[in-house]
Amino acid sequence: MLALAFSLNGIASMMSAVFMAIYLFLLLSQLELIKTVGGSRTVVVLSILLLFAACVLLLIHEWRTERTSFYGTGSIFLAG
Repeated sequence: MLALAFSLNGIASMMSAVFMAIYLFLLLSQLELIKTVGGSRTVVVLSILLLFAACVLLLIHEWRTERTSFYGTGSIFLAG
């Protein structure tokens, strides 16, 4: 169904944004459980910041190259 509305590049961009969001939620849960599971708070916070920056850059790229993918990504996040 997605193949009818979006190009293959658009579908790949939308799925990249979804995977980034999933990884962001995993990092946020790691930040909350850092005392229990261990790890470096600095590394986790830097990872969150870099991932957020990459997601913003991906959305800018989608806006400039494939607007339908941008709107599709927004729809996925609103529906989820």
